[in-house]
Amino acid sequence: RDNIAIYGIDKEGNNLPNFPIEIIPENGKEIYPLSDSVFMIEKNDGSKFIGVVYAIYENAREGWWPPFMKNVSYHLNIYSIDGSLITKKKFFEDNLREIGNLGLEFAVADLNGDDNQEIVIVTGIRDWNVYDEDVYNINAYQTNSYILDINGNILSEPYSIKGFLITKLA
Repeated sequence: RDNIAIYGIDKEGNNLPNFPIEIIPENGKEIYPLSDSVFMIEKNDGSKFIGVVYAIYENAREGWWPPFMKNVSYHLNIYSIDGSLITKKKFFEDNLREIGNLGLEFAVADLNGDDNQEIVIVTGIRDWNVYDEDVYNINAYQTNSYILDINGNILSEPYSIKGFLITKLA
């Protein structure tokens, strides 16, 4: 894909001002939306924001979907409710392996009691080279979790385990 478009539509079906939001990758790379990757965030003052999670990558093997990705990075963009970009944060990068996305789960909640919501993102990736040799090798799979604030700042060291993606996060 060469872009992602996010549409804001009112109750009557009309586009909201400044929508759609279009995300276009740089340097001829491709873009891949990660699972159900658009969500709402609300600050303690009642202001609302839109979060979007996606991958920027080079296609490692043509003709496959979902893609075999190389030189991949995962990003979180946060937009105001009027469609203005607030922040763009890269939270994962891998330039060594061909990987595949196994999914993404996220939750938005006040985790630390400061009356602001934090964003928990859990991603699963497959190392295609290891997987091609042995589908049952646990090293072919990796689950990563990140906690970010509403400004896209990573609040904790990313937590990584070998194994399959966590599919439900409550």
